[in-house]
Amino acid sequence: MCYDFKEEKMKYDNLSMPLGVHEIAKLLNVKPDTVSSWQLRKIFPKPDAYINDNNTRVWKLQTVFDWARSTGRNNRKFRNYGDAGEFMVKSSLFNGHNAGSEARTSNPTNTDDTLNYAQNIGSYNAQELN
Repeated sequence: MCYDFKEEKMKYDNLSMPLGVHEIAKLLNVKPDTVSSWQLRKIFPKPDAYINDNNTRVWKLQTVFDWARSTGRNNRKFRNYGDAGEFMVKSSLFNGHNAGSEARTSNPTNTDDTLNYAQNIGSYNAQELN
């Protein structure tokens, strides 16, 4: 299943969907500080890519899901990538859109993201993740 982000018409499947710290926290049902702590303690995978002039870390959903399952941190008990991807698309972080519909990037989570949110999503390069 692919998700078509309106700004750049970029398509992501359940494996390559880009996630930041806040999305990972939502996916794993933990606080964003917990995700950052895991990374500082070097128990979380290294980012798959960096965007926004290397200031923003991005992981593929596949990376996060595989890590969560292998470490017992799949707190929402997703059975597969599809379940996890569907959850992310339907979550408030993706404005509640159903899978397969256009997601809008017009609802950033803080004022720093407001200026560059759509631009940052557009700067994501799936080739860098392979």
